[in-house]
Amino acid sequence: MPARTWKQDLDDLLAVLRRTQAVRDERREFVKTPDGTAQLGWVLYEREQMFAAVNGLRAKAGKDPVALEKLTSAETRAAGHIDYTSKFAMGCADLVAR
Repeated sequence: MPARTWKQDLDDLLAVLRRTQAVRDERREFVKTPDGTAQLGWVLYEREQMFAAVNGLRAKAGKDPVALEKLTSAETRAAGHIDYTSKFAMGCADLVAR
């Protein structure tokens, strides 16, 4: 079986992110995090779903999981950009490729 391409991973990750973004209005509540801060539920949900997707793709490729901090860093780099969805998914695809 040939190795997946970065573009295939990107397409899958974009699909996951878009699906989670479609239900943002269902997670408007603030959720207390283990460090004592509060974040919007949709932010945490999207992060969790992307983290699972990245590590799922890495596992299929025989790679070790990445730390949540690496995914959060990709998310932070995308924040504030008009093309946030694309930038976040690209950062996640880069994590799969490493």
